[in-house]
Amino acid sequence: MYPLFHPRKSKNTLVGQIIRILIFIMIFSILGMLMLSLFPPLFRYKDEILERTFTMNMILIGLIIIGIIHFVFLRNKRKNQQIGNMSLHENHIHINGNDYPFKQIEKIRFIGNDIQGEFRGLIGYGQENAVFITLKNGQKMEFNFQQTTQNRLKEDIHLPSLFKHDILSKANYDSILSNTNYY
Repeated sequence: MYPLFHPRKSKNTLVGQIIRILIFIMIFSILGMLMLSLFPPLFRYKDEILERTFTMNMILIGLIIIGIIHFVFLRNKRKNQQIGNMSLHENHIHINGNDYPFKQIEKIRFIGNDIQGEFRGLIGYGQENAVFITLKNGQKMEFNFQQTTQNRLKEDIHLPSLFKHDILSKANYDSILSNTNYY
């Protein structure tokens, strides 16, 4: 059984975007100032330009440190609220109290391999996994779900039945089993 969450609107936060933009502006400003210091008509201002470049380097280092702190400690601290559960069975999928027989499902796709407590650069909450379900009547559902080290999608005994019923593509099935990004 996998806990379900509403899909996240955006992975990038406004603060993170602002920090990245400021870092790029500082890098281009520093490079521009260094280029200006090489022009012969500006040689008399060379020391002043290099002092300002040094100050901009210190500001850039500060922005990079703030960016790292934001990424490591503040990113994804808001946990989503659980909206239900999903479980795979031999002939149907159970989502939020509703059973969807494989006959009603046109296709299903899993994205992500975020596993709670597993280190992949950072220790994740396991909620960056998504499932997209398209029913034969045209209805589409999208949820984020959580995987834990004890409850991995690739170890689910009913996963092969999704592939056998041609609901899950071969590429998606193989990437789940090889524990890649499930795209």
